[in-house]
Amino acid sequence: MARLSRTAGEGAIIYTAPESFPQTDPTAKRVIHTTKIDVYSYGILLCEVITAKMPDPERYLDRLEEVNQVSADMHHLIVWCTKRSPKQRPTMTSVLDELSKMPQPRS
Repeated sequence: MARLSRTAGEGAIIYTAPESFPQTDPTAKRVIHTTKIDVYSYGILLCEVITAKMPDPERYLDRLEEVNQVSADMHHLIVWCTKRSPKQRPTMTSVLDELSKMPQPRS
């Protein structure tokens, strides 16, 4: 089902994982699309939701610091999700496991 839902354009560039742009990696032979691209996008989205600011690659480290001030656990998760190498990123199952361990906000 995941293979059938792929499109030629992989989504908004600002949320797209580095491996989607092989021209930026001279060692890349071809792009291999995996679910780790979605994990990367999710990490960027988490950062956006927590900071309430649109993603900006030039201000990414500043945004991460804002997240760290709110939650060190979320900061760690976002950094993990947005690792440059897809092999270093968690699976979505691991992301959900990490989220379930975090303290829940009170209503």
